[in-house]
Amino acid sequence: MSDQKDQGHRDDVAIAVFITVLAVFIVSALYLVKTIQKQGFDDPVTIVSRWINTHKEKYLDKKKDVWAQRKIDRELEKHFATGRRLYKRKIYNRALQEFDKAIKIDPSSFKAYFGRGRVYLKTGQYDEAIADFKMVIKLKPDYSKPYHNLGWLHYQEGKYEESVRHLNKAIELEPNNGWAYYTRGRSHFKKGDLQMALRDTKKSCTLGYQQACTVQKKYENKVREGKP
Repeated sequence: MSDQKDQGHRDDVAIAVFITVLAVFIVSALYLVKTIQKQGFDDPVTIVSRWINTHKEKYLDKKKDVWAQRKIDRELEKHFATGRRLYKRKIYNRALQEFDKAIKIDPSSFKAYFGRGRVYLKTGQYDEAIADFKMVIKLKPDYSKPYHNLGWLHYQEGKYEESVRHLNKAIELEPNNGWAYYTRGRSHFKKGDLQMALRDTKKSCTLGYQQACTVQKKYENKVREGKP
C-alpha cells in the first residue's frame, strides 16, 4: 500500500514538472514569436530588402569617400604640377602660391613642402627653406633631397658641422651622388680638415662630378704644403 502511495506521489511530481516545463516552453515560444514579428523577420522579402538596403548604403558611403579622396588628389596634383612648371620657368612668386595651395589641401604632402622649400631657397629666404626641408624629413625621412639642400644651406651660412651632418645622411641614402661628396668636402675644407676634404673630393671626382676633379688638385697642393 505504501509503495502505491510513493508511486502515485512520483507520478504527481513528474506530471507537475512536465506541466511546468511545457508552460515555460509555451511562454518562451510565444515571446520569441512576438519578438520576431515585432522585428519584421516573419517576412522573407522584408529581410532581403533590409539587407540589400543596408549594404547598398555602406557601399555608396564608401564610394563617396573614394570619390571625394580622388577629387582631393586631383586638385593636389594640379597645384603641385603647376608649381613645378612655374618654378622651372623661374616665376617664383606664382610657384610659391601653387605650393601653398597644395599644402593647404594636404598638409602631409612632402612633395609640396619640398617644392616650396626650393622656391624659398631660390629667392634667398633661407630660414623658410630650412623649415620646409626639415618638414619634408619629418614626413619622409628616407628621402635624400632635403638632406642635400640642408647641407648646402648650412654651408652657405657657415655652419659646417651642420652641413656635414646632413650630407652624411644624404650620402647614406644616395651613396653615388658626386655633388654630395663634393659639398661635404668643401665643408671639411672650411673646418680645416684637409684629409677629409681631399678624400671626399676624390670620391666625388671618381663619381663623375667634374668640378670636384678641378678642386682635387687644389686640395692635394694644400695637403702637401700642410696648410689650409
